[in-house]
Amino acid sequence: MSEIQDVAIIQIREVRHRISEQHGHDPQRVINYYLELQRRFAKRLLPDNNIGATEINHSVAAVTNSTPSLLTLKAAG
Repeated sequence: MSEIQDVAIIQIREVRHRISEQHGHDPQRVINYYLELQRRFAKRLLPDNNIGATEINHSVAAVTNSTPSLLTLKAAG
């Protein structure tokens, strides 16, 4: 991995940690936060035709006891 990629990964982990910290490191609260973002930005989502996204959705559904929903964001462009 290049140094630029390492820096990007470190920054992403720091942001994820801050988000988790803001929600008391409670997995349910963090998931609810991301689900709310998903609802707010629903128009930016791709249709559910991605196997990876479907696998993620089922994992989230299992944790939250909710209906699976798409977490994949549309690429800018």
